[in-house]
Amino acid sequence: MNRSEARCAERRHQVAQLYLAGKVQHEIADDMGVTQQQISHDMKRVMRTWEDRMVGFITRQKAIAAAQIEWAMREAAGGWERSKEPREITETEAIQGGEEAPRHRAKRRVEGSVGNPAFLSAYQKGIDQMATLLGLNAPQKVAPTSPDGEQAWEGTQGLAILLAGAQQARQELRLVHPSADDEGA
Repeated sequence: MNRSEARCAERRHQVAQLYLAGKVQHEIADDMGVTQQQISHDMKRVMRTWEDRMVGFITRQKAIAAAQIEWAMREAAGGWERSKEPREITETEAIQGGEEAPRHRAKRRVEGSVGNPAFLSAYQKGIDQMATLLGLNAPQKVAPTSPDGEQAWEGTQGLAILLAGAQQARQELRLVHPSADDEGA
């Protein structure tokens, strides 16, 4: 990396820090003594870098989750197979013997098994989780509601709810900043 690239990387790092601190582009430009257009260009590069990192992070997290689901599914399949194996049951019974010490009689029997359905349920849960992780499930319809989730969103009623919420927010803003004027009203 040459000096120009290093300066550019350092500037973008500063831009990112100021942006994360809540400053807007023109404030960052003023602080750094460059144009707002330069800050806009730097922010596009910073955002692209952040997005690339996030995509990599999400991909790794999905891979880890998929591996965990696969492990649980293998364990469930193994448990299912073991639960179907015949079981050997041994019963012992004490028998009174004459002058000798008591003797024991043992009975051994083998029972078949149809398998434990809990293992199949665990396997099916793994299939469902994998389908969700991979985005294979059909989208679900969600009925729109008011911002508080209480009222159904129906045509102009929904618009009225939004307008009422905006008016309330404007009044609250006036309480916090009494000198705020009504631009755009």
